[in-house]
Amino acid sequence: MDKALTIIIPAYNVSQYIEQGLDSLISDMNILPLLDIIVVNDGSNDDTLSKTYTYCKRFKESISVIDKANGGHGSVINVGIKAAKGKYIKVLDGDDWVKQEGLKELVEYIKKTESYPDVIINPFEKVWEDGKRETINFEQIEVERSVDYREVIRYGYTLSLHTLTIKREIYQNNNIPEIDTKISYDDMEYMLYPVPYINSIVFLKKIVYEYRLGLPEQSMNPEQMKKKLPMHTKVIESLSNYYCSKQDLFSESQTKYFQQEFVDTLATNIDIRLSVNEPYLSLRKFWEKYTMFPLLKTRKRKMRILLKFKRLGYMIIRVAERIQLFDFIGKRMS
Repeated sequence: MDKALTIIIPAYNVSQYIEQGLDSLISDMNILPLLDIIVVNDGSNDDTLSKTYTYCKRFKESISVIDKANGGHGSVINVGIKAAKGKYIKVLDGDDWVKQEGLKELVEYIKKTESYPDVIINPFEKVWEDGKRETINFEQIEVERSVDYREVIRYGYTLSLHTLTIKREIYQNNNIPEIDTKISYDDMEYMLYPVPYINSIVFLKKIVYEYRLGLPEQSMNPEQMKKKLPMHTKVIESLSNYYCSKQDLFSESQTKYFQQEFVDTLATNIDIRLSVNEPYLSLRKFWEKYTMFPLLKTRKRKMRILLKFKRLGYMIIRVAERIQLFDFIGKRMS
């Protein structure tokens, strides 16, 4: 039977969570034969691999395991893309899981559609360890209507890894570079490298991805982001180089979307640099490397203040942080 969907699961020391993720994928026996689930064990030193093999033995027609030396999240995605057999590809991190109803909707849509859009987007849910939940949805775009990046830009949406299901041939047929290895934040490359080849996007209604948050070792934890600042910077450099080398391939709307996501990622990097008290001149030297992008279009206020007021802006931010003004503004706006 042809596979509708490949699910690549990067797995590194996720023994505590891997069963929850796999159980969520195998719960519906009607769609399981249409799934190509590839668990890529990235040199785990706990029992992630042995637990995964148990599932592979039970569901060998749908679950496979690739065991490799540790190379980081990006290396796992590279390996998974090469091994994928499904019409579409989705990445599910080893400590996350899916909602069965949403997965069923996604697979059945792939099975029934005749248009095969380049990308399918589903809402996702952020789930914190303390029980807090937040749904990220796209209600302003009509379900199952094919659109392009103009609609995405109109409503200011970001198509994150957790929303994204991408046609396999986009990655396998377009000479897209491999994702950087042995670094964090490589998901930005996975999401943005295909942009010049994406012309049709369909949004579905139901949540698929359940994104676990609040773990101390996660790359998005503020303390981890400080430690991994060089990795974040490397991703920005890679994205910039990619855009400059492929610029002729981008349509107007693809250009606007890529640039928006790039400048917001750059703004996050600047936020991290501010949090570790990087001097103004060093900070300015960093952002001036990327002035070929419309940096003032960032949606993040600290970078806008810096760009508009330069050194004075840097001082304003420093004072505002000391009196927790940004935290106050954020709470008033929430």
